[in-house]
This record gives sequence, structure tokens and C-alpha cells, in this order.
Amino acid sequence: VADMVMAVMAKIAPDTVMAGSQGTSAVITFGGRDPRSGERYVSYESLKGGFGARSVKDGINAVASTVSNMMNTPIEILEMSFPLRIEEYALVPDSGGAGRWRGGLGARRVWRVLGPRAQDGTHEGAHASVCCERTVTPPFGLEGGHDGGAMRLWLELPDGTMQHLNAKGAFQVPPDGRVVMEASGSGGYGPP
Repeated sequence: VADMVMAVMAKIAPDTVMAGSQGTSAVITFGGRDPRSGERYVSYESLKGGFGARSVKDGINAVASTVSNMMNTPIEILEMSFPLRIEEYALVPDSGGAGRWRGGLGARRVWRVLGPRAQDGTHEGAHASVCCERTVTPPFGLEGGHDGGAMRLWLELPDGTMQHLNAKGAFQVPPDGRVVMEASGSGGYGPP
């Protein structure tokens, strides 16, 4: 909604608004039984995307956008607290829309679910769920600026099989499975 208000305001006062942003921060949760302690756990995180370019400067990379106010979870705290390993945390190249002022870049994060398999070969892994925006419609550019890159997410199974994930929903992650999320960038402002 905040981005749509910006788009409408651009028709009235284009120099006072920003291009489309990530929308709501991408949320991911993991839960299950921690094989290290036997205790139940729930991990709740948000992945940051791009903040839209403005009429006087580039967008901001990998920050909470207009409607959220969430901090970044440090990798060290996450890995000490939950049976998860962060295997990559980086900016997504070229995810900010081109323009006189470039849109902010989204972040990429890869989680691996840890845990030994039981003697009988079973292990529950983790229950996971996601809620994110911008998987279909990318963040818009303004005044001739290009759109930012769309959100992408998938599950990589231990055998290398990749499964596309929906923007909203729940799924199982087996031990050694990886979840990959690339938050959307944001729109550029003005012709490149």
C-alpha cells in the first residue's frame, strides 16, 4: 500500500517521492526440534530488500523498507541459537533498477538446516514458512527509471533437486536442505 501511495503521489509531486521498494520485508520462519539439545525452537527472520531511488539520490541497499521497522539478525546469534547455518549473505547484483539514480539492491541469504539423521535414517528437519511480496510484480521505477529485480525463493534438497517456493506458504526442509531467498531490489529514478 505504501508503494502504491508513492506511485499516485508521483503524478502530483514527482520530486518528493521515491520509486517502488521491496514492500513488506520478506519473512521466513524455521521450527522443529533442535538436534543439539532436543528442545523445540522457532526462528523468525526478515530479509531486507532495496529502498527506492529518489529524485536526488540512489536507493538504499538491503534495508527495511517504508512499512517495516525490523533489524537485521546477526549470523552469529542465529547460528548459536538455532540448528541453521547461513552459507551466504550478500547483495544481489543488478537488482536495483537502472536510472539517473539507481534503485537499492536486495539481499540474498542461504540457510542450511542442520542435524544428524537418526539411526533409522529419519529426521524431521525443519518446518518452514515464508511471507513476502514482489515475486510477480517487481518494484516500479519512476520518471523513466527501470523496475527493480523481483523477489526469488527456492528450496534445494540434499540430492540437488530445486523446488520453486510460493511467496506465501509452509513447507518442510530436510536435514542438509537449503532455502535460498533473494529479496527484491527497488526501482530507479529518471532515465538511465
